[in-house]
Amino acid sequence: MNKKHIFVIEDEEANQILIKSCLIPENYKLTIFSNSESAIANLYKMKPDLILLDINLPGKNGLESLGIIRNKKGFEKIPIIMLTAKSSDIDQVLGLELGADDYITKPFTPQVLLARLKVTFRRFIDSSLQKNESIIDIHGLVIDSISHQVQYKSQQLNLTITEFKILLSLAKKPGWVLSREQLIQTAHGDFCDITNRAIDVQIVTLRKKLGEASPLIETVRGVGYRFKKDPI
Repeated sequence: MNKKHIFVIEDEEANQILIKSCLIPENYKLTIFSNSESAIANLYKMKPDLILLDINLPGKNGLESLGIIRNKKGFEKIPIIMLTAKSSDIDQVLGLELGADDYITKPFTPQVLLARLKVTFRRFIDSSLQKNESIIDIHGLVIDSISHQVQYKSQQLNLTITEFKILLSLAKKPGWVLSREQLIQTAHGDFCDITNRAIDVQIVTLRKKLGEASPLIETVRGVGYRFKKDPI
C-alpha cells in the first residue's frame, strides 16, 4: 500500500520535529515547508493526500493559504487540518468557513495528532469512495456518496468534505432534528475542538452554496437543524 503523503506547513522547528517523530514511524510520507508559498507552488507537482496547515505563518498566514488551496483545481476537497495556538471561536469560524476539515490546538500530543489524522482520512474515504451508499434524490437535490458530488436542478455544487458530510447526514433523515453535537460528531469525529458556534457558521456557508435550495435546511431554535421533509 502506498504511503499517505502529507504536506506539513509549519514554521516552528520544534513542531516540525514533533510531527516527524510522530508520523514517520506510522508509515506516513511527509514533506515539510516553513511557509505556505513553497507548499502551494508544489501542490500539482507532489499531489499530497492531506495538509497540516499552521495558522500563524510568515508571509501568507494559514487562513489566507487555506482559501488559495481550496480554489486550486483538483484540491477543492483535499483534507486540511489547521494547527493553531489559539482556541478562540473566531479562528475556528474563519477556518471552517474557508473549508478547513478539522482543527488541532497547540500544544498537542502525538496520540491526538494520530487520532485526528486517522479520523480525517477515514471520513474522506467514507464520503468519497464508499461503494454501498445509494444516491439520495430529494426535492431536486441529488447527493451521490460514491462520486462525492452534489447537484441541485442539474447544477453542480462545490462542497468541502465537511459540508458534504453535514448535508448527507441531514438529507438521509428528512424531518429529523440533528443537534449541533451530532453534526459535529458526523462532520469532525472524535477528539475535535469544534464549537457549536463554528458548526453554525458551516451551516451558513453550506446554505450559501445551496442557493435556491438553502430553505431545505431548517433551523430548530435551541436544538439544531433538520432537512425539510416537504418540497420547498
